[in-house]
Amino acid sequence: MFDLKDAALRAAIALPADAGSVYSDPIDLGNGPAGMVPDGLEIELTAPALDGTQLPAGQTAAYYLEQADDAAFSSPEAILGAIIVQTGAETVGGAEAAAWRSRLPASMKRFLRLKVTTADVGEGHVGNCSAAEAVLQMYL
Repeated sequence: MFDLKDAALRAAIALPADAGSVYSDPIDLGNGPAGMVPDGLEIELTAPALDGTQLPAGQTAAYYLEQADDAAFSSPEAILGAIIVQTGAETVGGAEAAAWRSRLPASMKRFLRLKVTTADVGEGHVGNCSAAEAVLQMYL
């Protein structure tokens, strides 16, 4: 694993204020149309701890990575499924912080972004999570 952070390869995003999705600014991996991400480039996704008001029992916050050929993400493609899913603990709600780290495949498209989706499940309702921040960080 590498630990050299690149400030240009970092995106932070406030979570949604209500049920729905938010997207980080795109990260330009700088690879050309043929792909080829620099060898050994790693990515880390950090999801914040959420309290019972932000994520009541049974409600969810899911974290996805999307890639595209252009910074406008006119045709986004999901990478894997939900990478992290936080579910409010039974009766009291809330979820612990979580992290995921992996090496990026060489065939990545040029632009990468983080998508965070909060969802109402059953009779409950997701709280305002906008005070919490998720971070996407690249390591060289």
